[in-house]
Amino acid sequence: CFLTGVKGFQFKGRSQFELRVYVDDGSLISEVLIDHR
Repeated sequence: CFLTGVKGFQFKGRSQFELRVYVDDGSLISEVLIDHR
């Protein structure tokens, strides 16, 4: 699993953020959304 590029980063306070990244795991590139609360 390789991080190919960050689409957007939005910081919502000290402990809450959203990170949209593109993940390349060989032949498939998918967009994942990490929501940490």
